Amino acid sequence: MPDTPKIKTFTDFDLIYNNPDPRPYYRNLAPVDYRMPGVTCSFLKRYAKLLTGHFGRPRIRILDFASGFGANGALLQHDLGIGDLYSFYDKEAPGELPACDQSFFSARRIEQNPFEIGGLDIAANALSYAKANGLISEGFAENLIENSPSERLRAFLQQTDIIMEVGALLDVLQDAVIELLKRASPGRRPWLLTSPRYDVDIAPLKAHLAESGYILETVNPTPIHYRKLIGKQERDLVAERIRDLGRNPEDGFEGEAFVVDLLLARPEADAKALPLSMLAFD
Repeated sequence: MPDTPKIKTFTDFDLIYNNPDPRPYYRNLAPVDYRMPGVTCSFLKRYAKLLTGHFGRPRIRILDFASGFGANGALLQHDLGIGDLYSFYDKEAPGELPACDQSFFSARRIEQNPFEIGGLDIAANALSYAKANGLISEGFAENLIENSPSERLRAFLQQTDIIMEVGALLDVLQDAVIELLKRASPGRRPWLLTSPRYDVDIAPLKAHLAESGYILETVNPTPIHYRKLIGKQERDLVAERIRDLGRNPEDGFEGEAFVVDLLLARPEADAKALPLSMLAFD
């Protein structure tokens, strides 16, 4: 097995994130036990039938924000858990990239899959891999911090039911999420499923949601394991950021792991039609 670059902090992820091969990325995630794709996708799969009925069509259209190599698309559309992905990507690529892994995913594809996934990310190579292996139906390699959504992305948004982001919502990306919500069809305003870390101030996003008539709710009754910390230095840095936001730093950790909440934002009419009590979280 060739050497895989080892990250020391998560600011190093740009070194392995936009490769044609996802293996270095997953090999770095596995030791820190990053769980959020598994948690969020399990929640959506559990209530797929209820959601297709609510949205009124056989497939739920999801825009996966910062989708990377398509982990969410892999878990939503295949009989796989996050541990299966870590195990698979710990092995060498069986052929030429990006389509070398097609047989693995096609053998595990869920029949009558109730999800359609569009991937949005600045990492064009990662999106290319995800599409070649059927993890997303469309890929949008766009930087919404610097540019407005393309016409193709705006068209996809018009029929999007849920925008999901799994652990990518840093301060600078909130404007991009808000822009997506603004560009959506007034007749089909999408839900937002997000899991921001405790050291991220999401006040701008909360303000936009409130002004737009969205109801923001916490899905999980207890904090969710996000990933393990990369040493004491990272813990101290994150604790300081949490403290600067006027929060208790200890609320952001459980043992040696980050914890987060899974937040669900929906237009008020949707929240009333499908109360959170019908979407129980394990």
